[in-house]
Parts: sequence; structure tokens; C-alpha cells
Amino acid sequence: MALAEAFSSARFDVHYEEGRLLENAKDRVEAVLDNEILVAPTAYQDDRYRVAIEYPIKTVNANERDWVFQPDTGPILLPDLSREPGDLIGGMELAYIAFNQEDWAEVVQVYHYSRAARIHATNEVFSIGK
Repeated sequence: MALAEAFSSARFDVHYEEGRLLENAKDRVEAVLDNEILVAPTAYQDDRYRVAIEYPIKTVNANERDWVFQPDTGPILLPDLSREPGDLIGGMELAYIAFNQEDWAEVVQVYHYSRAARIHATNEVFSIGK
């Protein structure tokens, strides 16, 4: 479902905060266990567009025994890259995102949870403190 179909209006409020890059799974797991606020930028591209999505990590699996870290969070706004440039914002769709590697992510679109896709992406994780 497109954003324009779901809402009569939308507003985006952006807040900037200095972050600390968590470079490996151990740092990420320790930040989760210390209840730090985490955000993740995910970037990917196709032949036509480059996409950068930044979102809070609200749900995450973390294991200090094996140093495993996997956000499974959302909803995020996911652009439909088949649309023309002037129609990208109106064509945003709600999706959930998960990753446990730095070079790919999985997204599942919310509308009927019927479309899942694995995208080749760059994922990072930042802590912005407590």
C-alpha cells in the first residue's frame, strides 16, 4: 500500500545526535545488553537509484555466548524503485528489515506480509547512548 493511500498527510521530523559506530558483533551485543539506543543506516542501489535508509533498532536478537547480533525491526519506509523520480515519495511502502551481516538485509513488506526480498546492502550500527 502506498503512503498516499494509507495517510491523508505525512510529516517527517528529523533529530540529529552524535553517534558511535559499533564496528563488530561483540560491540553491538554489548551495546544491546547495556540498553543503549541504536540506529542503523542501510544503503543499497539498483541501476537507477541509490537508497539510504536510517532507522531506530527497536527489536534485536543478541547473544553474548556466540556474539550474534540481528536487528529485526520496523516498520520502515521502503521506496518502490520501479517508480519515476517524482513519484518515489508517494510510492513508499511499509516494511520490516532484518540483517546479521554487513553486506545484505532482508525486507518484508507489511501489506499482507506477502513479499519478502533479500537485498545486497551495506549495514552499519550506531549507538547514540542511553
